[in-house]
Amino acid sequence: MAAKPSIRAGTRSFAISQALRIIGAFAIATFVARQLGADGKGSLALLQQTPSIMALVMGFGFGGVNVYYVGSGRKSAAEALSDSLLLSAVGALVGVPLSFAIMRSIPALSTFPPLLVLASSLIVPVSVLTSQVAGILVGSGRPERQARAQSIGMALNVAVVAVLYLRVQLSISAAIAASLSAAALSLVLMLAAVRERPAFEGWRGRLADAAPYARKRYFTEVAAMLEMRVDIVMLGVLATAAATGVYSVAVSVVELLWFIPRAAETPLLSRFLHERPAVGADLVAITVRLSVLLEIVMLTGAALLLRPTVEFVFGPAFVGAPALFWILAPGIVVNGLTGPVASYLTSQGHQFPGLAAVSVAANIVLNASLIPIMGAAGAALASSLTYGLGGVWLFWKFIDLSGCRPSALFVPRVSDLRAVLGR
Repeated sequence: MAAKPSIRAGTRSFAISQALRIIGAFAIATFVARQLGADGKGSLALLQQTPSIMALVMGFGFGGVNVYYVGSGRKSAAEALSDSLLLSAVGALVGVPLSFAIMRSIPALSTFPPLLVLASSLIVPVSVLTSQVAGILVGSGRPERQARAQSIGMALNVAVVAVLYLRVQLSISAAIAASLSAAALSLVLMLAAVRERPAFEGWRGRLADAAPYARKRYFTEVAAMLEMRVDIVMLGVLATAAATGVYSVAVSVVELLWFIPRAAETPLLSRFLHERPAVGADLVAITVRLSVLLEIVMLTGAALLLRPTVEFVFGPAFVGAPALFWILAPGIVVNGLTGPVASYLTSQGHQFPGLAAVSVAANIVLNASLIPIMGAAGAALASSLTYGLGGVWLFWKFIDLSGCRPSALFVPRVSDLRAVLGR
């Protein structure tokens, strides 16, 4: 019998990856904000977030399919790889032109050179294939390989941007080129880790067989991404590049409350696919309790250090970011804590496209209503509300399906720390 994926080893790799991602994203945001100002920061955010959304749309939910189907033995890694290559080709042929057209229609980007907008759109097929290959590695019980590849890519991105910043040569086009190069490197390393040749024979049947699961996964993934990123795009449409820049700094900081607690999410999913439901539910409870402790520590640190840190690191143009942080924080905390819950439900074949559709629709309506009145604060409030309410619903569903008591989920225990330390 194959050994079950190690949660501790996987979490360690993902924790390192998440730490590098957070540090790297913060460093890049700092360099861009200091050298390009609020307008440049906002424009770069729009040039990066719009293609990211399009990449998820063009993935059609098959990143999640690869995790579930490869992990459950319904599809081999070679078969999943061939299907992924086909989907990335669709991303290149359809997603790149669509991304380009959407960005050209955003007022804050209307004066940018078409070649720059096109270059930023090229991330679409790369991101599509990256998410698909990452799903293969997670389903195969090797999430740490994905984490390492992403860490190396992020390190390259930070190094290039840092050198350009120190030489006072950093520009939006250079930042886009660095990001694209880093993503390509991560993808190459993931493909090398899969160690399989594509098996294209029978691809039509495989895609048709996975389509029902993919449809549910698709709505969930696209809605989650839109809910997390549509606020920035709508700010670019309804407000100014400068407001978008300040908001994007707040998002970069508040995402600490989301990324760090979710370090165990992917390793847990890999483990859940090989574990009994009752055991998986116990693992969820332990992980959430530990995450509650971590969130308390981080919020305490934010209360003490956030305002002076933002003003010192980013400069006076971004003094409005801390207020936006505290508006976003409640929803982000709740959403961050749901990571293990989402992994557990996914491993049991549960998808919630209805929740995803309602959440993103509410997010868009609230953003459209509040941004003209409140500006960036309206975007923060809209997102915090939908993040939080969606997270509460997921917790309720997990409790209903697993029978886990709320106190077992949210009240930390001394034994949890002992489990982490291996004692």
